[in-house]
Amino acid sequence: MDILPNRILRASLGSLLSPRIPLDRSIRGEVRSAYRRLDGVSRVRLKGNTFGQVQLGGQRRVYHHLLSVCRLLHRSAMVDEKIGHTAFRDFRRDKATMWRLFEDFVTGFYEREQRAYVVNPGGRRRIDWTGTDATDAVNRPRIPVMEADVILESPERRIILDTKFYRDALARGRGSGTGLSAPAGKLHSNNLYQLLAYLRNRQATRPDGARHEGILLYPQVGDEPLRAEVWLEGFRIQARTVDLGQDWWRIHEEMLGVVGG
Repeated sequence: MDILPNRILRASLGSLLSPRIPLDRSIRGEVRSAYRRLDGVSRVRLKGNTFGQVQLGGQRRVYHHLLSVCRLLHRSAMVDEKIGHTAFRDFRRDKATMWRLFEDFVTGFYEREQRAYVVNPGGRRRIDWTGTDATDAVNRPRIPVMEADVILESPERRIILDTKFYRDALARGRGSGTGLSAPAGKLHSNNLYQLLAYLRNRQATRPDGARHEGILLYPQVGDEPLRAEVWLEGFRIQARTVDLGQDWWRIHEEMLGVVGG
């Protein structure tokens, strides 16, 4: 279909086919194949405001993550005005950008690849604070917004999933182990505090249904996966890593396993 999301996809794929972009040969072949499948789609020159014109509606499952990647490519593009060629900054060195991309991937995956849970019910990720009645109208706007990355709900489970992008999913240093049998490293305390605040407040403001549980999800760095589970204040909290450097079918299986039990 000749619609704006497909025009953005075609323009983004076309920019990757420049001979000055050093793509792996097999990846270049996949990009070229995807580009050809959009032959009937109009050409468009991408600008900063192009992405804001997209209205996805019921097509969010299909396009959300794809357009996030296109937006990232557009922001990372550098055009040599003299010769008109495009190159890309290495956004992998930008922690904030990679974190945002990881969050978009996780959200898009669970929207598209599973049906056991409703993702962000009602399109809402915001969590209401409890016990704010005593705060006057002047100071209430000073309370920060509390918004989870992903909320998953089914009749049996309610999960608040928070993505993090750290080089090491565990804090290591003095006191990180307490004996020969203790696992090396501790969960990052600020991650736990944040997730626990989400769990407390959403459980208090939405008590009907299964008790909330939390998941901290990190990209795996190195060969050792993280599979940790703790209970705090009656809430089950897991810390998991997912290896994004493996074949897609394994990533798919691992991502489903994160919320599978």
